[in-house]
Amino acid sequence: MKVLTCGFYHELFEGISPRCIALVGAGGKTTTIHTLAGEMVSAGARVIITTSTKMYPPEDKNMLAGTVREAAAILKRRPLAYAGVHYNDLKMSGLPEPEFERLLDIADCVLVEADGARKRPLKMTAFYEPVIPARTDYIVAMAGLDCIGGSLNKVCHRPELAAEVLEVGLEHKVRPQDVAQLLRHCYIENPAVLNNRAGFVVLLNKADDALRRAYAEEIASCLPGVRCLASMQRRES
Repeated sequence: MKVLTCGFYHELFEGISPRCIALVGAGGKTTTIHTLAGEMVSAGARVIITTSTKMYPPEDKNMLAGTVREAAAILKRRPLAYAGVHYNDLKMSGLPEPEFERLLDIADCVLVEADGARKRPLKMTAFYEPVIPARTDYIVAMAGLDCIGGSLNKVCHRPELAAEVLEVGLEHKVRPQDVAQLLRHCYIENPAVLNNRAGFVVLLNKADDALRRAYAEEIASCLPGVRCLASMQRRES
């Protein structure tokens, strides 16, 4: 299995240039979004980071736009902007759908955090998740390999729902085949993903040693016909 350490953008998307990319799942979505944005900006693209659910806003509030007009003004001064509105003291939510659609008119690419996992490496979706924008043309479904061997109730967001799907108890130690089963249930066979008709890839993050890379291979073997890649842990600078 290919392990991404650099050149994320071209490796993930097989040389095409999607305009709207949604990242779902768990185990490093925000860091991966920043990695992709950095690569695109370095290549001369104008990029907007936003969410269809909720996410942390940028530390530099001058990069945050509450409307498309504000986002366009930021992109005239710098190549990267965030689009969202105040949700609570910690997080922002995305723009309303009509405003979101217009972001694609002013940027070369829009990166969307389309799922929440509360910093857990594994995610079980609720019935209304993930929230995939209508004009998404590539979906990246993520899981953190550091979930393997951990108790389901400690490493998974919504462990009670995951336990029902896996038919195990909350103290169950997560196995590679469990990760594959949840990825299939939550994303690969999810109507919100299937109906979108976007490109799709599974990204298994934190493949930082030989054991975790072996786990990634085992997960991929449980998902025949699904394109799977692994990535090293990335830290935000």
